[in-house]
Amino acid sequence: MTSERATNQRGIDSSPVIPGDWPKRRLTESETAHYIAMSRPWLRLQRMNCTGPAFIRVGRAIRYDIRDLDAWLSKHRVETE
Repeated sequence: MTSERATNQRGIDSSPVIPGDWPKRRLTESETAHYIAMSRPWLRLQRMNCTGPAFIRVGRAIRYDIRDLDAWLSKHRVETE
């Protein structure tokens, strides 16, 4: 095969999709704590008080959209001279 990407008879890309190739948009609680430099217990407390960054709950799983985190961090930015 001469091309790097595999295609089927109809010319549709049939290469396997590897999740690591995609930019990650949703982070776990641990990844979020690292991203915003706060602790996991702090994140949990903020979720309980509805005062922290927006989050997504699917069953017991909690995820944070990186765009929401960036917006939340920007909202808390303090300009100094």
